[in-house]
Amino acid sequence: MSYCTPDQLTQRYGQKAEAWSASVDSIRIACEDASAEIDGYLSLAGVKDLPLSPVPSYVTSYAIDMAAYLLLVRFGMLNADAESELSTRAAQARKFFDEWAKGQFDAGDKDGVPPGTGGGNKRVQYRTPHKMNMRGYS
Repeated sequence: MSYCTPDQLTQRYGQKAEAWSASVDSIRIACEDASAEIDGYLSLAGVKDLPLSPVPSYVTSYAIDMAAYLLLVRFGMLNADAESELSTRAAQARKFFDEWAKGQFDAGDKDGVPPGTGGGNKRVQYRTPHKMNMRGYS
């Protein structure tokens, strides 16, 4: 499941989005890749039920920006002048999800973890098994 659709991307960026890609399939693939990247961050944050359902609107918004950026990069159209705003928006989205992965954002019950239980890696608990003392045994 993608967090954004080709229609949502073209609604936000209009004819630019169509010019960035060769086909709707390339837009769909960029949406899927952005969603997979987001799921990677969320899994680091300890989110168990992925993909998110329902999808918060801010996740969709960030996914659209990330997918648009991926389109520009893949088709070699990213340059410093023309799309610097989009580069900035994609970087902000990645920073947001990186902070979420580090436990610096608590999405409450929207990320599958009850609110107030802490964030990110703090939710993950790992215990090592006790080591057996084998001294004196042969």
